[in-house]
Amino acid sequence: MLGGDSALLSSIALFVAPFLHEDVAVVMAATMMHEHMVPFGVAVGALYGGVVASDISLFMLGRLARQWAWLRRFVKEDAMARMQKRLRRNRVFAIGVARLVPGMLFSTLVACGWFGVPFAEFILPALITSALYTAVMVFLVFKFGGAILGQVGAWGWYVLIGMALVVAISLIERHFLRRALASEDDDSDDALAASGRDTMIDGMPPVPRSARIVAPSEKIPPILYYIPLGLRWIWLGLKHGSLTLPALADPCIEAGGLWGESKSMCLGQIAPEFNANVATFVMVPRGNDAAPTDAEVAQAVSRAQAAGLAFPMIAKPDVGWQGFGVQVMNGAEDLRRYMQAYPKDANLILQHIVPYDGEAGVFYVRHPNEPSGRVVSLTLRYFPHVIGDGVQTVRELITHEPRMCHRSKLYTGGAHNHTGVGEALMSKVPADGEMVRLSFIGSIRVGGLYRDHRKSITPALSARIDAIARSMPEFYFGRFDVRFKSLDALQRAEDFEIIEVNGAGAEAIHMWDPEMPLGEAYRELIEYQDLVFQIGIANRARGFKPMSLRALIDFTNKQNALTAQYPPSI
Repeated sequence: MLGGDSALLSSIALFVAPFLHEDVAVVMAATMMHEHMVPFGVAVGALYGGVVASDISLFMLGRLARQWAWLRRFVKEDAMARMQKRLRRNRVFAIGVARLVPGMLFSTLVACGWFGVPFAEFILPALITSALYTAVMVFLVFKFGGAILGQVGAWGWYVLIGMALVVAISLIERHFLRRALASEDDDSDDALAASGRDTMIDGMPPVPRSARIVAPSEKIPPILYYIPLGLRWIWLGLKHGSLTLPALADPCIEAGGLWGESKSMCLGQIAPEFNANVATFVMVPRGNDAAPTDAEVAQAVSRAQAAGLAFPMIAKPDVGWQGFGVQVMNGAEDLRRYMQAYPKDANLILQHIVPYDGEAGVFYVRHPNEPSGRVVSLTLRYFPHVIGDGVQTVRELITHEPRMCHRSKLYTGGAHNHTGVGEALMSKVPADGEMVRLSFIGSIRVGGLYRDHRKSITPALSARIDAIARSMPEFYFGRFDVRFKSLDALQRAEDFEIIEVNGAGAEAIHMWDPEMPLGEAYRELIEYQDLVFQIGIANRARGFKPMSLRALIDFTNKQNALTAQYPPSI
């Protein structure tokens, strides 16, 4: 045990260390505990004090910089006000994640001061996230640091930090973020007033403007969001003897529908007796010529016509994901341009445009030993839009719309994978209450809003989806994406068409509802992960053989490579 002078020097060193680098300070604290017997309380207390002091100094640095007129001239006042509102609404999350992502902490804390976040609102999340970070990370590094560095190198730190902060952010979001938002009613009302009235889409329940927010899950970079699930997948795979067991949940679909499967093959597995519930489609091969020949385009049109399709129709990838590459074809010339931009030697789908605005994800589950399955999730999907006020342009409305503003490049044409709506529409001033659709697809990637409607699942709908799923060979787990005329009709299992079938890689997308807390979303994901493994285990017991990990990786690489080459979506 250290003497008094040594303990004091150690405490001073740990207090100062976070001013240089927090991660280095954590390692220093763990080392002192291990090598010099510094008590846990002393090490964590001194480190915590230094972390908080460092946070406050960076915040005050931003506040000081804000006072310099020559710096403020580079930022417009209205942009400053908008950023202040966004940062205040998301300060707990921002400060928590900033401790995880390298290079973000300095800029985030300085930004809180620069954009005028009140100190009283800054200090509480700073104190909470600092306490969680300090205590958890010192313990983890002290307990497991040597083993991690020896086995997996420095990246082990990021895995540990990611796991700890996901839990921390979940707790903070549940207990503090809602209170913080509630205390900002004036700011929230300003933003919502700018975003227009309630959402009214034909056949869909209205969505109050107060619900058009960004889900906690959407604010986390995907690579971080899925770290806990990826680690858990590995653990379950090792526990049950195969990392590819989920592919056996739907053994008659390529890779079980995890990645890289043919969407036309999935749709084609539905028995002909249910054609009325499937949007008419045809698969078209793309040749290996740099540009499609007249004969290739003519053959594609002929295939479509033989299937009963006519322009306008949808063109989309056969190996699809999140709406990448989806476009509307108004004629043969559009199809020629699309095929010219499409990857060579890859199949595409031409599909009937379902004349309904209602869209939903219907998630289905059946255990292999059960005679029938059930619908366990129903999520309504609202396409990205803004609602006019008779004063602002579409571009200005996007800026003030909580769900749209951070994706503005997609709508303005600034993103390579999405075409945008064009300058003419961006400059338009919609009438008061007029809805302007910003994207044909409703994927969350482009700002689609997902609403949990499990309460609307009916016996009739569940029975109809079950009959459709059982008509497919060995289909036990997946999501049917449907377009429907009205929610009432869907509940009666009438007037709906399936536009896509997703297998074992599908999510029950109700967990992306903005009103679902982050912790609950993770619990749902874990539940479905357990379920897909259980079905895979049952099918293995029935004689199906898991695919090799190499084969699954090949399917994943195939999908990633194709997705990068698709024409922009609309």
